[in-house]
Amino acid sequence: MTNRSNDDRYVGRERPPVRSPRARSSGTGSPLDRIALGRIALTPLRLTLGGATLVSVLVVLYGLTVRDASQLPVLTAGGAISGIVFAVLAGVGAWTAYHESAAGRSGRAFGYAFLGGIAALSSAAAFAGAVILGLLHG
Repeated sequence: MTNRSNDDRYVGRERPPVRSPRARSSGTGSPLDRIALGRIALTPLRLTLGGATLVSVLVVLYGLTVRDASQLPVLTAGGAISGIVFAVLAGVGAWTAYHESAAGRSGRAFGYAFLGGIAALSSAAAFAGAVILGLLHG
């Protein structure tokens, strides 16, 4: 078996260096790429997930405060929405933890994995609550 570095078929076929997603942009791109809150970059995904989390919490809080026949359906819907949002957050946490560990940043990878695990547990609790409330209502 020959060494690939000495084989003529592989000359000039080196992979280009992979640019880190955390690397600074060269100024070409979306204006949203440059918005930051301190050290935290406000990407479209983070803004969307933050807004969805806020909306799901507000729906649950509204369901807790309303005192009429629509209370259980609103709480059930709020639990289902929260479950979906936290499941997406858990998936994003797992994906980010994998990519951070592949880049050699094990501390950040552990942090994202830990927060993703908490989001997964929150998702399971929200879905369980929605199922229980749905059974109580129906």
